[in-house]
Amino acid sequence: MLNQAVLVESLIVLAVVVWVHVGVWDRFSWCALALAIQAFYAQFKWDRLLRLGGAVFQFRAAANSGLLPASMVIPLLGIMLKERCRAAGIVYFERLGVVVASTGMLVALFLSVIAVGVTKPVPTNTCIVTGVAGSIVIYTMKHSLTVAEVIEVLEVLLIFVYLSMILLYLLPRCFTPGEALLVLGGISFVLNQLIKRSLNVVEGRGDPIDFFLLVAVVGVVLLGLFFTVLFMFMDSCTWISSMFFHTMTAVLGLGVIMPWLYRLIQRNPLFWLLHFLFQTWTRIYL
Repeated sequence: MLNQAVLVESLIVLAVVVWVHVGVWDRFSWCALALAIQAFYAQFKWDRLLRLGGAVFQFRAAANSGLLPASMVIPLLGIMLKERCRAAGIVYFERLGVVVASTGMLVALFLSVIAVGVTKPVPTNTCIVTGVAGSIVIYTMKHSLTVAEVIEVLEVLLIFVYLSMILLYLLPRCFTPGEALLVLGGISFVLNQLIKRSLNVVEGRGDPIDFFLLVAVVGVVLLGLFFTVLFMFMDSCTWISSMFFHTMTAVLGLGVIMPWLYRLIQRNPLFWLLHFLFQTWTRIYL
């Protein structure tokens, strides 16, 4: 029954991938199709590793690792952004879409390689499929990205590896491989953009985005100190304690970050956010 559910889910994901690429079929379409096929094979390896407790990272054991759907989310978002911005003639965000798609493919391929590498005995067929998919992805990146964009993709991959080692060991069994791919992949990309933005700050602008990296780092350190004590006295086995934990996280997060932003930008961050979302044309949307 479980295998049937996984097969149905895989067919739905494959249908979505093909449907997205029906309008325009290019080299990224072949990459997405190859990545979906190899993620389908690697997903069963992750499922087996989680059941046997042989995963190299402390992922959460679940009925399904969710690697295939998660592997397609970021690449498809990047491809859709690329095509929409190409049609609108926005070159900068078209290139950003290419970077997002390439980053999602490389991070998903990295998780698949880990599953293949720690599986014993070595799965021959899965290794071949992963090697072919990796060759297609790397070939496409070579002919689609500039040197600066390749460096940016590798930076995101490096941040993803560090976050995986840090968060999954500090918070063991909190994520499945698919959830970790989505959550940590998104955080890695945003953190890399914040680092780039913070290195090019124009003095006196007062833009909250310029100072957000500093605020986030200080806030995370302070939150870590708070929750080191909180974890010692709280059991998260019930939904009530889990809700309490997430509520405390939100309250403490806002309590730490909001005063810092207000002091640095000399404006109310909430009013600035509302103005940015509803009263300006500079917001970024797909």
